[in-house]
Amino acid sequence: MNIARTAAQPLHILTTGLLAASAAGGIAVLVGQAGAPTVLVLMLGAVGAGVMLARPDWATLLTAFLLYVNLPAILTKEHGLPGPVAGGVILLFGVRLVHRLVIERRPPRVDWTLGLMVAYLAFMLLSTLAAVDTSLALNRVFEFVAEGLLLYFLVINAVTDLAMLRRVFWVLLAAAALVSTLCLYQDVTGSYTQEFGGLAHRNYEASDDSSNVEVVRRRRTWDRAQGPVDEPNRFAQVLIVLVPLAMFLFRNAATPLQRLAAAGLGGLTLMGAGLTLSRGGILTLALLALAMARIRWVRTLQLAAGAAVMVVVFSAVSPFFVSRMLSIVNAGHLLGDDQFSHQQADGAMRGRLTEMLAALHVFMDHPVIGVGPSQFARYYFVDYAGNAGIKFREINVPRRAHSLFFELGAEQGVLGLAGFSVLVGGLMWKLWRGRRRWLGRDLERADLAAALTLSLFAYLATGFFLHLSYQRYFWLLVALGSAALHVVTSREREPRPSADGRGGNRLAAVGETTR
Repeated sequence: MNIARTAAQPLHILTTGLLAASAAGGIAVLVGQAGAPTVLVLMLGAVGAGVMLARPDWATLLTAFLLYVNLPAILTKEHGLPGPVAGGVILLFGVRLVHRLVIERRPPRVDWTLGLMVAYLAFMLLSTLAAVDTSLALNRVFEFVAEGLLLYFLVINAVTDLAMLRRVFWVLLAAAALVSTLCLYQDVTGSYTQEFGGLAHRNYEASDDSSNVEVVRRRRTWDRAQGPVDEPNRFAQVLIVLVPLAMFLFRNAATPLQRLAAAGLGGLTLMGAGLTLSRGGILTLALLALAMARIRWVRTLQLAAGAAVMVVVFSAVSPFFVSRMLSIVNAGHLLGDDQFSHQQADGAMRGRLTEMLAALHVFMDHPVIGVGPSQFARYYFVDYAGNAGIKFREINVPRRAHSLFFELGAEQGVLGLAGFSVLVGGLMWKLWRGRRRWLGRDLERADLAAALTLSLFAYLATGFFLHLSYQRYFWLLVALGSAALHVVTSREREPRPSADGRGGNRLAAVGETTR
């Protein structure tokens, strides 16, 4: 180690220690509430700090896992952990950044997507000029800065090579498989009151339960898995986006055991998505499957067999799966010209259409900068939803648009909607172009680009039916897409033999970097 690196070491230790202490503090609060001895708290903090000092990459993996199981929010909501402490977990992504700046003495990574995010932030700030409640609008802006801009910057500096990308994929799938397994346990055993400390929420009220067999058979209100985010459609969304990552790991596994692990984790993730009974999620899975068949990740026969197995398994575990999916056809009644036809669609569909159309009309009345972040639900929805031409359901309480794109248009106008579209669409286009570059030359890089493109596509597809909430999941996915883009667009290297010795058309060196 040279003199500069030696001199920088104490600073790195101090900074990393402070970050580790923040995480240890969160653990200390949780354990302290459980009545554990103070010495145990100190031991946990010391172990955590020591591990992160020795292996900064482990801090990245740990943080990814904690965020995906939504543990910081659960600790705040369920166990009273102070919000700033829970939110500070994101800063653990910065351990690797500190190492990069101080030990490696290299500048932080910035890219064009980060620049577009800054531009998008400017559009958000511009839209606040139209806000009725400026403080409410600025709260949404601050949320984007913390869970979007900051998170993105830290992740692209923590995940800088293919090896780390693969590890993060494994960790995210392990997190998804864990919470999916907990939800599966609830359905198999009927233990809906067991929510595992908030990791597997259910919309269950014990007072609604009954020993009457017929009532139990019809208990639809708590039959949907809600996972750690406490919302079934959102839970389906954050699971479905991981399916392409599981396929990437499966297709590029170095050993049969890795392939089996990828298949197992991916299968559990799919199971969790199915248990949500999310109709938008199932439609997105169908589109995702067709896209995978189009790029020849799966064969048509495999696709048909897999769909049949999923229907059988989901129906066996959740008796309402088939009826829930068949209810999708009721959406066609919304296209009728009379009120009777509209009433044939279920209330949820009529409500969502009302919410979307209300947002669309707000956008048409305020097309340039919108009405301001977080303003639509509180100040505009009820008035616009009362319009007889779009009132498919009577709703007299504030509601969000239930659509990422409609809400963006209503609250941030064409400027915000265009800025968001260019940001995400540009990243997807660059990834897809990178895939075409490596096809036939390095299938692992080509698959990496395809996997992140499909993951972003899946989020946007589910986003048509869901507004942008729990946005840290989305921006984490965008950051991983940009990290993959750095790998895909890095300078070409000579192909190396794969781990199984079968040739050089795959990027075999797991330590291959973009630096």
